[in-house]
Amino acid sequence: MKKYPENTLDFLKHVDGKVYDVCAIFYLKYLKTAATAEIAAQRLREFYENCGYTESDQTIHVEAETAPEMFSQLIDENRDVVAKIVENLIEQNPSVENFYQLLWEQMQNKILFPSDDAVVAIIIQLFFMEKIPYYQLSTVDTMEDDEYVTLLEKVKKMYQKAIFAINRGYLQKTQVAGQLLMILKEMPSMEEQEVFIAQLIGYYKSKNEYLKNRVDDLEKQLEEANGEEEKQVEKTKN
Repeated sequence: MKKYPENTLDFLKHVDGKVYDVCAIFYLKYLKTAATAEIAAQRLREFYENCGYTESDQTIHVEAETAPEMFSQLIDENRDVVAKIVENLIEQNPSVENFYQLLWEQMQNKILFPSDDAVVAIIIQLFFMEKIPYYQLSTVDTMEDDEYVTLLEKVKKMYQKAIFAINRGYLQKTQVAGQLLMILKEMPSMEEQEVFIAQLIGYYKSKNEYLKNRVDDLEKQLEEANGEEEKQVEKTKN
């Protein structure tokens, strides 16, 4: 029988395998066997805060007994329920410790998730969620549209300067980051800095949306091309 490290962090420093296999073994060896719910919740937190962020020497190869197709099916079946659970917990803005305790409690709901594979499917889904790992955030005030527009005019040139810095062609991301920090420090008020950062977030979101649309268009073109090719093959056969 394969021997695994006693704690989560050591496991992540040595593990090698597909995401669904790692999640399955992690659940079976570290969560299901935890002495208390508190320990399981703590391990769950350690997993999400470190998996993908910890370099592994890949000395422990893992493979789950369950086929990945089963996990995919379970994720599809429970995707909306799991997303709703996470959203509801985040809305409560609990402490990090309490969040994972409540999350683990929900994952143990045998009516919603009656099997080990169903729980593993949740762990896999959460791994790919952008809102996990969770962190408690301080409350921030909203801003009126009129104030936003006024401040936007004030930071317009700084925003343009930032876009130039981003696209200038620096060799390292830290050089870009350094330029952005210097630009940010030129702004005298927190409100101006908030609008400036909001504009940068909008810039990257629009770029991501553009790239997503381009990928979708290319996939559609490939599907159409394959369809035409299949028609030509059929014509040749006939």
